[in-house]
Amino acid sequence: MRKNNLNRLKNGSARDAGRKQGRQSTPSRKAGSGRGTSSDGSAVRPISGKNSERARLQDGTPDLDALFDQGIQLRLSGQVHEATRVLKAAVRRFPNQAGVLWYLGGIYLHDLKQAAKALPYYTKASQLAPQSERASLGVFHSLWQLGRHREAMKELARFQSVAHCRDYVKILADVREEAPELLPQSLKTKAS
Repeated sequence: MRKNNLNRLKNGSARDAGRKQGRQSTPSRKAGSGRGTSSDGSAVRPISGKNSERARLQDGTPDLDALFDQGIQLRLSGQVHEATRVLKAAVRRFPNQAGVLWYLGGIYLHDLKQAAKALPYYTKASQLAPQSERASLGVFHSLWQLGRHREAMKELARFQSVAHCRDYVKILADVREEAPELLPQSLKTKAS
């Protein structure tokens, strides 16, 4: 059944539990490829030219678009450290752009394996866009990797109270079965 799925949460979401080892689907990888859905449930096209979610999260500022595109292209070409430099510059100039923040958080969490550096970017993105599934999953996975499981579960509860995430439903089922003591009081009695 669900045995050992809780341990797999340390390396990714519950949906990864049934996948082959070595192939990891994570929020940032989903975000980096442009596949998936935005926080409002609309489809997101691959990153080539203007991305509908990017346009929605940003104000259409040409300077921001140029920096974000440059950061994305650098990451995709394997120049991850240079991408972080460019995206940090974008964050300094445009500090309230949730899309740039979660993308930068994704680079730190998944490409550079630095959850502690990813967490502040994901947290700010989640504050700016409280219904952003990607930002929330980034906060959750960063906290989980840092061993801050109770805080991660609080983020799960926060997000599920304002929106809905199928990944969280699966994670919640695993935690209820394997480690119910980690559940915040608000989730102990609720059925998802």
